Amino acid sequence: MNSPTKRFVTLAAAAAVVILPLAGCGAKKETKEATGANDYGDVCSGAAISNAAAGEKPYKVITFRKAESATKDRWSPVHVSSSTPGAVNYNDYSQANAVACLTLKKGSEKKEKTCPIEMQGKKLDLALYSAEYDVAVFEAKSGKKIQDLGTVTGTADRCPSIVYTDPKDPRDVAEPDRDSVAEVIGKFAAQ
Repeated sequence: MNSPTKRFVTLAAAAAVVILPLAGCGAKKETKEATGANDYGDVCSGAAISNAAAGEKPYKVITFRKAESATKDRWSPVHVSSSTPGAVNYNDYSQANAVACLTLKKGSEKKEKTCPIEMQGKKLDLALYSAEYDVAVFEAKSGKKIQDLGTVTGTADRCPSIVYTDPKDPRDVAEPDRDSVAEVIGKFAAQ
């Protein structure tokens, strides 16, 4: 005779067998049509761009970084010189077939200095941090990862003229160094 506990365990195991295959397996990427360059940043969040150029060599790369602001997390463009091999000018986004995504490397932030700022009529000290960013390139049309490119640095060497920050925790992390980004994009495109 089956005890109530044994029946519960059997039912729970059967439910796990039914639920587990649904979680993550076969999940489709969000596919969207790009109407502007910013839409390509969604590839960094797992989307695919239906009207992107075919994802084959030569790669034409548009670049974004995860911008953590007081208002929301979003992917912001990193403007790389159009003279960089493989880099796509932000205004020519429809040529892009690959997206470079720069994410803040956990634990890499280092406080460099403080800057006096005024926000909402209050004087605050803004903490500036240098950091490293991991760089990964994804195919724009499918959203599939092509390659990890390593890291680039962002150095907090001067006080910003404009900053969006939380007045309760005024801090700013340096943007990635554009020359370093251009270098890794150029090397990737030359492969």
